[in-house]
Amino acid sequence: MKAITHSLLGAVFIATNLFATNTFASKTERVDWQLAIDNADKARVSQYLTQSDKPAEMRQVLRQYSFDVYDDQVSRIVTLINYYPKFTDIENYGSQSIYFNRNTQRVSVLSAVSVSPSGTFTTFDPQKARLRDTDTYNTFTDGQELVMPLPALEEGGLSIIKYKLITDRNAQEMDWATNIWTENNYEIENFSLRANWHGNTVMRWKQRGSGVKCEERARTLECKGQSISAFSGDEQIMWRDHIYHIALGGLDSWDEVSSRTATFMQKAMEDTKGLDDLVSSLTDHTPEKSDKISKLLDFVARDIRYVSMSETGHAVTPHAIHDTIKNRYGDCKDKSTLLKAMLDKIGIKGELRLVATQRAYPSGLLLPSMTAFDHIVVCFTLGEQEYCLDPTDTATNWQVTPNWIQGKVSLPVNPDYIPHRLPTSVYRWQMSNKTKNKFDEKGGQYEKQTREYFGEYASYYRKYLMSKNDEGKQSFLTEEYKDTVTDLSEPDFSWTGVDEMSFDLEISSENTLPAFLDVSQPLNYTEGDAWIKKELGDMRLQNTDYGEYFSGIKLESDYEYDLNNLWKLKTTPPSLFFQYRFGSLIRKTEKLNDGRLRVNTKVDIVAQWIDADEIALFNRFLDILERESSIHLTGDLIEEPSA
Repeated sequence: MKAITHSLLGAVFIATNLFATNTFASKTERVDWQLAIDNADKARVSQYLTQSDKPAEMRQVLRQYSFDVYDDQVSRIVTLINYYPKFTDIENYGSQSIYFNRNTQRVSVLSAVSVSPSGTFTTFDPQKARLRDTDTYNTFTDGQELVMPLPALEEGGLSIIKYKLITDRNAQEMDWATNIWTENNYEIENFSLRANWHGNTVMRWKQRGSGVKCEERARTLECKGQSISAFSGDEQIMWRDHIYHIALGGLDSWDEVSSRTATFMQKAMEDTKGLDDLVSSLTDHTPEKSDKISKLLDFVARDIRYVSMSETGHAVTPHAIHDTIKNRYGDCKDKSTLLKAMLDKIGIKGELRLVATQRAYPSGLLLPSMTAFDHIVVCFTLGEQEYCLDPTDTATNWQVTPNWIQGKVSLPVNPDYIPHRLPTSVYRWQMSNKTKNKFDEKGGQYEKQTREYFGEYASYYRKYLMSKNDEGKQSFLTEEYKDTVTDLSEPDFSWTGVDEMSFDLEISSENTLPAFLDVSQPLNYTEGDAWIKKELGDMRLQNTDYGEYFSGIKLESDYEYDLNNLWKLKTTPPSLFFQYRFGSLIRKTEKLNDGRLRVNTKVDIVAQWIDADEIALFNRFLDILERESSIHLTGDLIEEPSA
């Protein structure tokens, strides 16, 4: 299936050995080392090693959190003790990571120790630590990951990680809030959390899931759990939507998030010098409003290059519009506030909308907090249609909500709203294919083919092709053709709509296939409807335990066969009308007057939710459509006229 979600917990819980980074952790002012071994942790580990019934699978022996929440700062002490029974556990989990914000948080590493099965303690050397950015393109986060490849780990050994994270609340633009995950890839033997709220700090917490019991007493929260089973994920889920967790924070309502964000975003309007002239230069000679919108989005998406700008004071607050115009760069908040201001100038009243790019279900947001969101876009209504424009996306036409944020949790930067999902298309993958085949006297075939992709699908292809030179485009399209249609020869390709943010994209090809038929024998010809088969194959659902969202396809193929007076049509593919509750396949076969044959096939499956217990049935439905899309025809030899 074309990927629209991210699976499981790898990005957060499994620290890898990819140290593509920039600086030693010991040299950063945000990390310091106070390495020692806590006596209680040492005793727990030593006792664990003496157990005769140690588990055969990876375990987290202890996951412990201690919070102290003050008006001006939050102190968090975290203790993690892991047991590694197999070498694969060491490969997957032997490098430990601490995630933090470089502008508002400080890390003190209190313990970083490996313990051999015989009880030898080896302390981590801070000079071996690495620090890397965790920011991703499009988002306005400013995170870093401190990676510690623990030394001397052995099968049957353990590790101890203990650190303190101090958050400076005065340096934060957004509110303080956090999620504590009470599940992991492996079983957690002992979980504990204690949080104290001091002074007049507002106390807010909520819990999702079983396995951990929480009690609140006198502005203190205590949570404990034992033998918590490993989180059971699936191929296509966003784990943050499903994993059990405890949320801590301090805001009362989503209105507070909206109003605070609006205040930050409004600061971009404090200096708009150059805005009027810029909008005029782009739209004065463009009468149609749709064309004006297109030009403005094209400019902000492509002429204002993306540069992460979440430094201190601008984690949420955009830079002044004048600065963004002058510098010709910015991140999502800079680009979105500029685009909104430009749309206002042409009479389009848009609104900014926060997006949680890693969440699809608002129910997973237990407490109001701006920390849930990492992206911002511009939405407006034109006619009766809502449009959401992402100016960090350089490939998607304005009439389409970009594929990567469709259905993600969002919050308008306006009061009286709660989080809800961004709109999704009825058909996210739309394409048509027209193919003309003419058989030749040698038993080969001349083929002319035109594929057209629309909306999100045009953007999907454009992203692959736009960064390649012409030779690279030819190479990519040739390999795709060989995988999908035939590898008997290599077609010549041409394309339109690759370099523009247009609604559609067209790929054309011409190809002469070498002889593969015996023209002295009656015709018995079968081929799969190649591009329909490819699309149906790509859309198989993959989950086994969770339901899955099918994002909708609308396909049309039109094949025309010219037998070139080599044969006379005898049998043709049957016309079909196959409809089921999931969708339909309709095929029409038509003999043309000059002996040619036309086969037109349409597949229509709207976007829909498929429950887990129906995924096998749905995939079987796709199998049937793929099978029935095959084209088979026969023809008799044309007899030579008698003398």
